Amino acid sequence: MTGSVTFPPRFRDSSARRRIAVDLETNVEAGVGSGKPTELVNRMVALLASGTAQVGQIAAVTFTRKVEALTGLFFGMEYELLLAH
Repeated sequence: MTGSVTFPPRFRDSSARRRIAVDLETNVEAGVGSGKPTELVNRMVALLASGTAQVGQIAAVTFTRKVEALTGLFFGMEYELLLAH
């Protein structure tokens, strides 16, 4: 997570996506369908991987129950991968 992050050139906002992935103190606002749950999970896992935070110190806010469920599912899967390494 903390290494070099690259995005396909098809993303016009590649530089913003790279900054979101690396700068964990940045607030993120984005429109519908932009991948916010994925980036939220990536950032949460990066905080854990870097030792910056522990699971009980992270809060994630979403605006729908569907996104809440997906974020929890994705986070659980990524967290298990982190623990396995």
